[in-house]
This record gives sequence, C-alpha cells and structure tokens, in this order.
Amino acid sequence: MVHGNLSLSSIYINDSSDWKLFNFEYLTNIGSSQPVKSFYSHKIYTAPELQDSNRATSDKRLDAWGLSCLIWEIFNGQLNEQAQLKNSKRLPKKLIPLYSNLNKNISQRCLIEDFLTKGQDKNGYFKNTFIDTMIFLEEIQIKDSTEKNRFFSNLNNGLESFPVYFCKNKILSFVVTSLEYGEANCHCLELLMKIGKMLNENEYQKRVTPSIIKLFASKDRSIRSKLLKEIEEYIDHTSTQAVNDQIFPYLVHGFMDSNPVIREQTVKSIFHLASKLNNQNLNEEVIKHFSRIQMKDPEGGIRTNTIICLGKIAAHLQPQTRQTVMLPLFLRSLRDPFPPSRIACIQSLLATQDFFTLQD
Repeated sequence: MVHGNLSLSSIYINDSSDWKLFNFEYLTNIGSSQPVKSFYSHKIYTAPELQDSNRATSDKRLDAWGLSCLIWEIFNGQLNEQAQLKNSKRLPKKLIPLYSNLNKNISQRCLIEDFLTKGQDKNGYFKNTFIDTMIFLEEIQIKDSTEKNRFFSNLNNGLESFPVYFCKNKILSFVVTSLEYGEANCHCLELLMKIGKMLNENEYQKRVTPSIIKLFASKDRSIRSKLLKEIEEYIDHTSTQAVNDQIFPYLVHGFMDSNPVIREQTVKSIFHLASKLNNQNLNEEVIKHFSRIQMKDPEGGIRTNTIICLGKIAAHLQPQTRQTVMLPLFLRSLRDPFPPSRIACIQSLLATQDFFTLQD
C-alpha cells in the first residue's frame, strides 16, 4: 500500500510518546491504475513524478519522497518549497546520506524499508540505545523471560540517559504491566522506584503505589527483600489504611522467615512503618515478634537491630506497652551474650529514659 500523504501533518504523538501515522484518505494499492490523489494545498509534498499528472501508477517510492519531506520538517520546520529539501545543513550528519537517497529521481530513490535497514546497521543513525529500547518494548510480548530480565537489567543501569517524559509515559507502563502479570524481578522493581521519583504525588499514587502494594504478596524473596530495603522510598506515598490492611499482613511473615536477611530487613522496616501502624499491629503484633526475636533468634545482629528499632519507635508505642513490655525487653538484652546487643540496649535506654520514671 502507498500512504500517499506522508508529511508532518500526518503524524500525531500519543500519551505514550509514540509517533503514530494517520491521514489514510489517500491510501492506494501498489501498482494500482487508479489516480494517486493529492490536494493542491499538499502539492508541496507531492513527488515530482506526480506534479504533471494524477494518473500516475502507485509506487512505494512515492512514500519515500514523503518521508524525506517529513524528516526535513522535523529538523527545520514548515516546508515552503521543494527546493528547500536540498538544504540538509540542520540534519544530523549520520542521517544525511540516508536522507539524500529518499528524494532522488524515482528510478534512483530507495525504498523506506531499505532506508530503515541501512539506518539500523552498525554505527547507523537508527542504531542507538533509545531506538533499540523502543523496538524491544514494542516486541516485548514475544520475548522470553531471559531476554526480558537482561533488558530490564540494562535499562535499569542506563535509565538516566532517557528523557523524563519517555520514562514516565512509555517505560513505566511496560514496567507496571510486567509486574502485574508476574514477570517482576528486582531490576523491574528498581525501575519502578527510579521512575517513581520523576512523578508528582498524584501520579505516584495512581501509577506506582498500587503495584508496590500488590508485590508484598509475592513469594519471590528477592522481590520481598527489595521492597523491605527500599521501604523509605515509597512509604510516605502510601496511605495508613493501605499500610495496615494490605501491606502489614504480608510484611509480618518476614519476622519468621528462614532467611536471616529477610528477618533483619523486616525488623528495620518497622522504623519507617511505626507512625502509620494502628494500635493492634504496632503494640500487639510487632511487639510480640520483637519479644520472640529478642529471646530466640540465633542471629546476634538481628537481636541487636531489634533493640535499636525498639528504641527508635518508643515514641509511637502506647505508655502501657513501654512500661510492661519495652522495659523488660531492655533488661533482658542486658544479659544477651552478644556484646553489640548489650551496647545497643544501653544506648536505647539512654535515648528513651524520658519515657520511664525514677522508680522504673
């Protein structure tokens, strides 16, 4: 098919920053004997071989001429006369040899597919990270998990090189979709966090927070670990209700995880969650697990961090909890065989002494 009206006026940009082709009113079959239509106002974009006749046979090279007009206008603005097409000073140097093949005599004019193929050769104008990323995203549905993991890993390392609008409007939607369909990995989650920093509060609430909440139900330890480690990045964007009803029920399992890294990260995460946890979750559930960890966890470092965290969240605890639970936990930690735990206990006691009476 021949588009027959390829120019800047036939291009629109959607919300994902994709350039889309429209204005198909002049679409013609290749080789058709039907006249190739053209408006007088669009004559400037009409290939020379059609200037004197509207009975010319359709040829794919007609669109190649239109593409040359489109490229010229992208870098120069409105095309006023065809003679301007010969002025390629403002075009990128790598693009000029390709461009010049589009507006030659029809017998020498290259096809658009050849133009694109040559442009994607090694060191070609269209061979760059940005375009490779665009192509991969368009074909992501047919990629296997290994290819996707490698892609998101590379994208994560080079995200800063992409325009902010492209990250927000194009990449983010694919990241969210991958997470929703269970194709998440740490690289994908990290991309979500990085792009989230580019959003305003309303955008973050709508596009990032729902995905993060859903990921807490993941059984993938690497995902859970990343969520706990980066909790400071997103917790302020999460409502109190969501924290208590949707995040905490899954997070609490981390206290009993067989992996010590998960247990320790879960303990540390409470410092960032405490101000949003309700009475039952904080003063009952969290304290219950802190007591068990302090007494039974085989890892001295986890016991130490539990005491440190307890001291930091003291201001959020109920007075009764501080009197009946926190103080006994501190006293027990003074007898911990792990020296750093005892040191942490003394420091926490000093930091929270205002919560206790002289009698205590």
